[in-house]
Amino acid sequence: DDEKVSGVYAARVFTRDGEYVAAVFADRERKVIEAHILDFSPRDLYGEYVTIELWEKIRDRQEFTDDESLKKAMASDVSLVREYFKSRA
Repeated sequence: DDEKVSGVYAARVFTRDGEYVAAVFADRERKVIEAHILDFSPRDLYGEYVTIELWEKIRDRQEFTDDESLKKAMASDVSLVREYFKSRA
């Protein structure tokens, strides 16, 4: 079921430079995956191959009525992802 898969995940992203923790939004119905890589030095990843491993679903997909609600949810997602991987260190 697409709804069961869609949501935000604690994940690891692998680039040519290394491995990073990320909050990843996956929407199976729209065939979209977006990774917010934490503590990543800004550089352009367009055109590069990356590997994304989804480790744990943090929450289901939500609709937001305004930018402020989305920002709060994203901040919470990042905190939950950090805690998830910190507890496994």
